[in-house]
Amino acid sequence: MALRIEEIRESGLLELYVLGDLSGEDLSTVEAALSKYPELLEDISSIEQALKIYGKIHSVPAPNISFDNLINKPLSSSNSYNPASRPAKSRGSWLWPLMFIGALIGGGFIYNNLSQKLSDSQSDLVNCRTNSEQKDVQIELLQQISNPNNTIIKVDPTEKYPETNIYLHNDNAAQKAFLQIKSLPPIADNQSYQLWSLKDNVDPIPLDVFEGDAGNIFEVNFELNTGAYAITIEPKGGSTSPTLDNLIGVFPVS
Repeated sequence: MALRIEEIRESGLLELYVLGDLSGEDLSTVEAALSKYPELLEDISSIEQALKIYGKIHSVPAPNISFDNLINKPLSSSNSYNPASRPAKSRGSWLWPLMFIGALIGGGFIYNNLSQKLSDSQSDLVNCRTNSEQKDVQIELLQQISNPNNTIIKVDPTEKYPETNIYLHNDNAAQKAFLQIKSLPPIADNQSYQLWSLKDNVDPIPLDVFEGDAGNIFEVNFELNTGAYAITIEPKGGSTSPTLDNLIGVFPVS
């Protein structure tokens, strides 16, 4: 069950998440909350900073001992090494530096692990936001083409490109036009699709140039008093006049 943002903050799950001590349902709950409530990323950052400060306050400095002393101090002055002859304090001097070094290594591992998890969560959140924004754009377009003034015109494909299946959504009142792509003939890397406005006694007016990667529905330029729109395949970037041999289809507006 999804938790409210206040419940997430009060549950202690964020602290456990930062420590890398979550799994299963609890981990899924926190990750879902981070996607739903981006402001929780600030909580995560604050918890990390608090842990760093706590570590600094409670850290114990390493003993002031040189590497040579660390190596030589436990050794007896005689040629033979006798562990029993070492003072108790010398034996203990080996343990403390090793524990300190181990703590540093362990702490660094935990910190790097937490940083990586936070980076992954932020990346997932960015992807989630991008997908959400793309869906919002599509929903807005669908709302616009559902306008009662909108006229839906199916493309009249040419014999050369019978697989073409496109709809033009034309709204003269709002002076807006949209293309809804169902299927298009394939093009080469050095080619583009181009939309044209056709009017009586006027040369074809070049409009939008696209490569088929703009989505299923996208807005195109509206040309007032257009009798028909046409789509051709042109050199990449478009042309100033249509290549009639590559005429894909026509949308009769009037």
